[in-house]
Amino acid sequence: MHVIFIGLIPLVLFVLINFKLGQKAGIISAMVSYVFVFGFFAIFYGYIDGISILEGILIFVLGGIGIKMNNAKYFKFQPAVTGIFLGLVFAWHQVFDTPILVKMLPRMQLLMPQMGDLSEIPEFADSLARISGLMGITFFVHAAIVGYCAMKTKDTGWLVARIAIYPMMIMTMFLARI
Repeated sequence: MHVIFIGLIPLVLFVLINFKLGQKAGIISAMVSYVFVFGFFAIFYGYIDGISILEGILIFVLGGIGIKMNNAKYFKFQPAVTGIFLGLVFAWHQVFDTPILVKMLPRMQLLMPQMGDLSEIPEFADSLARISGLMGITFFVHAAIVGYCAMKTKDTGWLVARIAIYPMMIMTMFLARI
């Protein structure tokens, strides 16, 4: 759970510093704090996953564009772009390959060895396949919501929309089980 909160630091700093010192300072604070968050994950987990790298690249590219264009909306589109990418990855694997969560089952088992060999339980793999399919849709919906909020709401509305992915993912997993 601490991982979620640490990952929110650049977003919260952006909103707070943007409010107090302006959008350029807010974007720069998010960029700098992301370097520290990235370093924390590298030290704590010993590796960096592809999504963290993509998010970092987008924060710096879209943040740089936002600073150059003097418009923080470019920076605020980072989670929408990430969501579209994730939605495409989940959809691709759902249609043309093994559903991504089923494919990740061996890695999940390394994180939870006390659960035993979950691949021997067909119902578990079926459940992961359903969750995987719905998760792709969830990422697309979230990307649309965050994109809309980046254009139409204040920073706090955008931040709430950005954070909404976490309860949306929990609801998706719950709905897939029904």
